[in-house]
Amino acid sequence: MNNKGQVLVLFIILISSVLTVFICAFDFYNYNYNKLKIDNLNRVIIKKYYNKDINIIKDIIEKNDDSLTYNVYYKEEVLYISLTKKIKGIIIKNDINSYYKAYLEKEKIIIERVM
Repeated sequence: MNNKGQVLVLFIILISSVLTVFICAFDFYNYNYNKLKIDNLNRVIIKKYYNKDINIIKDIIEKNDDSLTYNVYYKEEVLYISLTKKIKGIIIKNDINSYYKAYLEKEKIIIERVM
């Protein structure tokens, strides 16, 4: 009996399966890392620059990550910030969106995620 061919086939299947799992795990980590990063950027900008000029907020966004697409505006004393980043992973190719609004209520800044 010659099992060398069978072992080689099983080895190739095993290596490709393990490699696929690692690639999926890396893409998932990369997606979640970038999602957390732009959500945190959005919240920090709102906390520190809520009453500032929109151009200052835009400059801060561009200095932190120049690959972001953003939209910043005030509407009836409510600040809206929308951040979008394109992710180019091996498997995951998607846009990450972070959309928050902030307003003052009893001298406290209220931050809410907008869906």
